[in-house]
Amino acid sequence: MLRVTTYICIGANLGDARATVLSAIEALADVPQTELQVHSRLYRSTPMGENATGDDYVNAVAQLST
Repeated sequence: MLRVTTYICIGANLGDARATVLSAIEALADVPQTELQVHSRLYRSTPMGENATGDDYVNAVAQLST
């Protein structure tokens, strides 16, 4: 079977954003026929755009093999 490497970007800024991103990473590990290879550390970024407001984003990137 051919395996493909994919990268998924994850970000949240509502509620407990850190917990949401960590939960998303855990959920990716449970996707059938997919293996979570590695994920980045969590990092913060500010909302962008002229009218952007709100809390900073918590972000990560995950590498999967599917």
